[in-house]
Amino acid sequence: MKKTIRSSGQNSQDETLVFNVKREEEDAIPQYGNKEYFNDLAERFQNANDVHGTARDFLNFSISFKENDNTIFACKVLKRGLDIYKNDIELLAYYINCAIDGGIRSEIEECKNRYEDLMRNPMESYTVGVFNSILKYLHIKTTLGCDNREKIKMEAEHILNAFYRLHPNTEDSYFSDSEFIDGKEQQKLKLKAAVKKLSSCPRCALKLADMLCEEGDYIGARTIVEKCLRSVQTLPKHNRAYAYYLLGICEFGVFQNHKYFLSFINIMNDKNKNTSIQKIYNAFKIARNSPHNDLRNVYIKEMERIIYTLEQQTGVPFQ
Repeated sequence: MKKTIRSSGQNSQDETLVFNVKREEEDAIPQYGNKEYFNDLAERFQNANDVHGTARDFLNFSISFKENDNTIFACKVLKRGLDIYKNDIELLAYYINCAIDGGIRSEIEECKNRYEDLMRNPMESYTVGVFNSILKYLHIKTTLGCDNREKIKMEAEHILNAFYRLHPNTEDSYFSDSEFIDGKEQQKLKLKAAVKKLSSCPRCALKLADMLCEEGDYIGARTIVEKCLRSVQTLPKHNRAYAYYLLGICEFGVFQNHKYFLSFINIMNDKNKNTSIQKIYNAFKIARNSPHNDLRNVYIKEMERIIYTLEQQTGVPFQ
């Protein structure tokens, strides 16, 4: 009689390692951020001979690893799930998403087969996430120097038409569509259409604000960022910090262009000056203190540069 165990260790002939995906995923929730715990969890998963779980359990388990910065192992979880649930569209789609985010060439190349498996299913069965993953794969193909770029864009257009039709009230179709458009002006028109039509479109709003800010349209960008932040409940957590960073940049840009910026010495006690500077400081404070803050170092350095400049030239301290 075989002995069933749950813990890690040497696997002998009379032992079978059993791994319950749902239970392990639930146990892992309080351990988010604990790399040692997740390394042990990954080892036990890999060593298990008998893995139990539904397709949804495997999906949730892979998400746990992706959210703990182990996208490559998330792919391994999804592969094992697909060994059991070969045609589950959610597992197929999330594998594509993780493989691309992981940046491993071999995994990205495997996306071709997963994409073909997905496309055998009717588009009416696709969720927003499935559409996003499919279009993400096609977009990455256009950036890898493929010779048939126009063919890929035509394929994407066909999928986008179904995306708009089946999910008319989501911003994701607009956002994905903008990725395939050549030329910034045309991209902006597509993003502006989303901002105008949809009550909540944080991804499109943030991308549009970014483009306007780069062009020096700080007032226009600020208006868009504020709309983005009003939709903060649907804004991906890792984008919240960037949204407030961008708001601070917009406020600084507006302040720079204001006549007060050119005459600091004469307006040291000006109430409007202090209010403007505090808006910049407050936005940067929220950006720096936001949960899941993964701002790139270049953005952190830019905030520090602006704060130092303002403190030196206006006498208003950052607190």
